Amino acid sequence: MAFDENSFELIEEKIKYKFKNASLLRQALTHSSYVYERKMPKQSSNERLEFLGDSLLGFVMARIVFDLFPAEAEGVISKIKAYWASAKVLSTIAEEIGIQKTLLLGGGEEKSGGRNNGRNLANAFEALLAAVYLDGGTKNAEALIKRLFKKKIQKNGIKVIFLDYKTHLQELFQDKYKDKPIYLTEFKKDHFISKAVFRGKVIGRGKGLSKKDAEQEAAKFALEKIEKRKRGSDV
Repeated sequence: MAFDENSFELIEEKIKYKFKNASLLRQALTHSSYVYERKMPKQSSNERLEFLGDSLLGFVMARIVFDLFPAEAEGVISKIKAYWASAKVLSTIAEEIGIQKTLLLGGGEEKSGGRNNGRNLANAFEALLAAVYLDGGTKNAEALIKRLFKKKIQKNGIKVIFLDYKTHLQELFQDKYKDKPIYLTEFKKDHFISKAVFRGKVIGRGKGLSKKDAEQEAAKFALEKIEKRKRGSDV
């Protein structure tokens, strides 16, 4: 997909920020495969920006949940922060911005579905945050993160912590069997697959952009099967 000035403008309109140095935006959207195929310097990809953006997001996100949930314990706000900073959520936000339409990818990555790969989108999103920070300073980067996340966090409240299916499943089995499931997880090309196993039997399967996401999906699957049994349904 060709990258032109219109691509810059689409992103800038979505994030409500105009770059002074457009090359930072371009770098944030440049996947390592694009750099490799064109024999560009490795530093031209978005990987370094992603590193910076990850730390920036973590700091601002911590402050947001700290301020929004003054009555909650550290364990609760840590889980809320972890949910909103997860690759799954970040890839969704990236899609809302339209990052998938503007990513610079190598030919091989393009053909293998890299434009809609959640990990690529999440990484580019974090790189974009760093680009805004380097271009416009802390104030603009923090304002962007708050604009994209604060209302969503307020709307969902603490209920997102109950999406920790692994903990729920573990507590359920510990209470009933005095034992807990284990997870067998492996990486397959562009995602992780996981099996929740209890005493040698597979009780749930899942996949995700990260090892954690895949295991959460496997635990969710197992809990849904348990719930169906409780309702007397066949599984």
